[in-house]
Amino acid sequence: MPSIHKVAIPGGLVRWRVRYRLPGESKLRSKTFPTRREASGFSAELRSMQARGAFVDPNAGKIKFGPYAVEVLAARPDEASTRARDQSILRTHVLPEFGGRAMGSITHSEVQRWVTKLGTRRSPATTREAYRILHLVIKTAVRDRIIGHDPCLDVKVPKRMRRTVASGGFPMLSAEDFALVLREVPDRHRLAAALAFGAGLRWGETAALTVRDFTGLTGGPMTVTVKRTLQEVAGAFSIKQRPKSEAGARQVPLPEWVATIVRRHVATYGQRLDDNLIVNEVGGFVSRGYARLYILRPALVRAGLMGHVIRVAGPDDATPTWNATWTDRAGTTHAETFTTEASAVRAVARRHHPAPSSWHGLRHAYVSALVTAGLDPVHVAMAAGHSDPAFTLRTYAHPATDASARIRAAQSHVEVD
Repeated sequence: MPSIHKVAIPGGLVRWRVRYRLPGESKLRSKTFPTRREASGFSAELRSMQARGAFVDPNAGKIKFGPYAVEVLAARPDEASTRARDQSILRTHVLPEFGGRAMGSITHSEVQRWVTKLGTRRSPATTREAYRILHLVIKTAVRDRIIGHDPCLDVKVPKRMRRTVASGGFPMLSAEDFALVLREVPDRHRLAAALAFGAGLRWGETAALTVRDFTGLTGGPMTVTVKRTLQEVAGAFSIKQRPKSEAGARQVPLPEWVATIVRRHVATYGQRLDDNLIVNEVGGFVSRGYARLYILRPALVRAGLMGHVIRVAGPDDATPTWNATWTDRAGTTHAETFTTEASAVRAVARRHHPAPSSWHGLRHAYVSALVTAGLDPVHVAMAAGHSDPAFTLRTYAHPATDASARIRAAQSHVEVD
């Protein structure tokens, strides 16, 4: 139990020292106060916390947030990609604000101001993720009895704006536009685009496929079995022997046009049963960023769906140039002249915003097409690798053009005088 002692210090002054032991420790600790009243209050607080089993070392709150947060994330049994994402959020958004602070000095109002300020510069999703990491560290500190309360409780965070097809949140290509894009995708990577648009595979699922994962390679109906995914962390690749979720393990029937591309790809590149299908010229994995910036986006430009690249003849048509036009995030149109078509296309691919699709947007188009075709929501969710058919409908259903007429017709059988 805490005890109070009178202590004389040089100059004839008096201080009051509280001595106590932490639960489970034999070491005697102390804290000094200028008045007996303050010492008695501190002693009473210690006795109360001990009685409730909620004792917190008063000195523990001096631990710096930054080093402790790094230790908390490192101790979690997360996937490598999840750990890398959370560490990036911590470094970018949380540590600049709280890294040098003592754990016990962080207040509720400070956290609220930080969330509000961050929300003015970042999207609601990013703000919520940054708050999640901060709260994770704070909750762990409370459980470790480093601090006695959670300053993140009841902090108001921006509402997550859920993107849906109906709200226009997913840029998607029509079948006709995709056919134009597919012609412009380099032959080696055409299969990846076909599997995204024609089978709804995520990039990581596509990149982890081997020839053995396909049935019907010699003819007849073809299916693809999804059971692995490619992880990419800090430029290093690894195959995870399970998909994103339990529902992600699935068999997807392929339309004949995709099956044709699969057979042609295997024959052209002489791939064996255990060879990965989607690789670069030297047999290495293709990163998600490379696929977006150097495969899909240039194909969108060449197909005439993103920005403009126009050939301008030079004198005697001997030294042509190419005029590139694109729009930035602020909606401002830019134009520049290049000496080669490739450099003009590359500039538009890098700078134009927004893109009419992404790799994941091709998957969105696939799922939306199944929903629009009237397939059973359970079967659509299974094909897409979703665990919840309700999520599939909420996200991908969009109003039919004849919805009003069909609603009226549903009750047209009632006759009145």
